[in-house]
Amino acid sequence: MARLGGTSHAVPLRKKGEQDMGDEGWLARHGLYFWFLVISGVCLVVNLVDGMVLMSHGPSVGIGVLLVACVVADLWMAVRPRIGCWTVFLVLLAGTLSPVPFPASYLLSCLAAAGFLGYLGIKLGVAACVPGVLYAVLLAVLHHQEYRPGQGTPLSFALLCVIAALAGISLRLTRQRDTERIRRAAAGRNAQTARRLHDYTTNDLCSIIMMTDRLEHGEVGVGQAGGQIRDLATSALEHTRTVIRTLESSLPDDGEPSEPQDFTRQLGGIASEQQRSLSLMGFQGSILVPTHLAWEPDPERGDMICGLLRELAGNIVKYASPSGGYTISVMQTGEAIIVSALNAHSQSGAVGLSSGLRRYRELVDRNGGTWSQSDDGITWSLHVELPRGAMASQAEDIA
Repeated sequence: MARLGGTSHAVPLRKKGEQDMGDEGWLARHGLYFWFLVISGVCLVVNLVDGMVLMSHGPSVGIGVLLVACVVADLWMAVRPRIGCWTVFLVLLAGTLSPVPFPASYLLSCLAAAGFLGYLGIKLGVAACVPGVLYAVLLAVLHHQEYRPGQGTPLSFALLCVIAALAGISLRLTRQRDTERIRRAAAGRNAQTARRLHDYTTNDLCSIIMMTDRLEHGEVGVGQAGGQIRDLATSALEHTRTVIRTLESSLPDDGEPSEPQDFTRQLGGIASEQQRSLSLMGFQGSILVPTHLAWEPDPERGDMICGLLRELAGNIVKYASPSGGYTISVMQTGEAIIVSALNAHSQSGAVGLSSGLRRYRELVDRNGGTWSQSDDGITWSLHVELPRGAMASQAEDIA
């Protein structure tokens, strides 16, 4: 029919800027105004033809005036939907009180107006049933012979008005559910973006800080650390730009679909990058990942495993002792992928589950995995087992 919207009746569905543009502006923006005009135009043409036929049987000033009123009401409904719909009903009731016959096809305009008002707002749709009932009551009470031909029974028209208004309300609620679904999808995507920003950018920045500290203490040469610092800064900048582009897009699927990356190659690249970075910062250890898998995880699960690997490497920079060594491994056994980590505490004694790891633990638990963590005061270890299967939404990972 028309669109859902309005001013006060559609606040949950529209932003403030959309409220300022009015009903017809909102329709035009969302591509619905064209269909609104088509329906209004059809009603106008049918009423005009029917009125001309009526005047050809017995032309009079009264019929001409009423026909002009019907046409003006149809035009107003197209130009100013909310006021125009009520104008259509006003002309209907005025014509009913008048002894002059008016086009029976005008009832189509009234049904369209009832549907439009139902689409504009639930309360408007309920109120749109009242003129139909009033028309039926007047038609039954006045018993003007001119109103009978082609206009049906009073009860049938009142019922059709109710059905048209309910149809408009139903379309409005459907649109509302679709809008909410799109917003939830966008919120979920933004949540994943926030998690990615934490996993990648903050860890890169922590590594840069650690590297500059070593430069200040003369523990590493400028030539050795300069390239690594530049790579880390470039990586952080690129991920920040990706976050901005993602948050600026309005719908979840605005961009072109990206090519899926090979999981083992992606995992190997992250392991090599993180181990080289840790080595330059004085951490001696190894990150072991498989070069071949009997089965590959689905893209979301693979993305989560890669993110967990980066998070574990980032936590080594923040919490582990450079001289104590570390080990991170990813392996596959049977129907599960196992991620394990072991490192010594730093001299400052800073230990515990960081906010990043806490979110990963919640995600592992939601997907039926196991998370085992131990701490004997000297070393910290972690054992994560992810069973093969569908991945729960990572959007819930950010509160």
